[in-house]
Amino acid sequence: LDLIDNLITGGTRTNYGQAPDTLTAFASLVSMAGTQHAKLFSIAGGNCQLATLAASDSAAKVHLESKAVSVKSRHGKWEVKTLDVGKGEGVYDAVVVAYPLEGGTPSGVLDLSDKVLNARVADFAKRKKLHVTYCTFVRGTLNTNFLSAMGFRDACGKIPGIIMTTRQAAQSGIEFSSIGLQFGVDMSTQECDKYKEDSVGHLPPGVSTRPDAVWKVFSNTPLSEDALSRIFAPPSDGSCWKQHMVAEGGQSSDAVEGRVRQVRWEAYPEYDAEAIQGGELFLPFELGAGLAYTCSIERAASSVEMGMIGGKNAALLVRKHLLDIGVAEVA
Repeated sequence: LDLIDNLITGGTRTNYGQAPDTLTAFASLVSMAGTQHAKLFSIAGGNCQLATLAASDSAAKVHLESKAVSVKSRHGKWEVKTLDVGKGEGVYDAVVVAYPLEGGTPSGVLDLSDKVLNARVADFAKRKKLHVTYCTFVRGTLNTNFLSAMGFRDACGKIPGIIMTTRQAAQSGIEFSSIGLQFGVDMSTQECDKYKEDSVGHLPPGVSTRPDAVWKVFSNTPLSEDALSRIFAPPSDGSCWKQHMVAEGGQSSDAVEGRVRQVRWEAYPEYDAEAIQGGELFLPFELGAGLAYTCSIERAASSVEMGMIGGKNAALLVRKHLLDIGVAEVA
């Protein structure tokens, strides 16, 4: 139990915002992969390129910000209608649903030919939901009083680059799930090393302050001004944190630089291990002939890698369907 409470819980709360007792063992295992920082990597220029470059490489015609309002079965094919008429609308031999159905899919958006499955998907969407994580980026320095209260003391002033939380901390009402130092997407290895040393490494003799760094705070509720003021030292520009607390997508006061950005993120499924152990099945990977679903696999565990497996699985299902109906040939 100590291993679960003091180690595994840190990983699951950081990567899923949830405790191990609500997750499957597999999801807990996947969450621990995200704690192996020495073995993790990122894409130079930003991980967002993974999706944009994949779309570009596929030579597909991509309609960004084009909302699908309905996908309906039509005589063995699938009719797609969009909010902006003409942007991706049409009747297709195959369609891939790459959007999580948890949280309530509006009635009529997804109309399957199999009425039993249609009712099952509607029931799933009504009962299941996505877990909301608030991701707050802060440019500043950690408050030494906060670190001392958390038990971090080092004679040379070294501080942690990541702080995870245990089950006991969660039960005591701690406001955050994790805090981590963030690196610029274009930083070289040498620049990352210097930035990390300046931000969390030993302080040189006679130096008592650190330069501002960017920190990411995960929490299950919006991070309050009070919490922000306790976790971080007062802004180095002489302002107060209240001036930087703005709504998502808003702008900070003209008198101060933007130092805080908070994003509400429907990040991953709200897991229910007891329901799965009780025999609850996932949604099928194929919602109908030629209608593939990528996100079913993320009910087992959610990550970029799991999403890629779901995408490949959908591509193989679409290929098989097109071969079966004779509109594609084996290359």
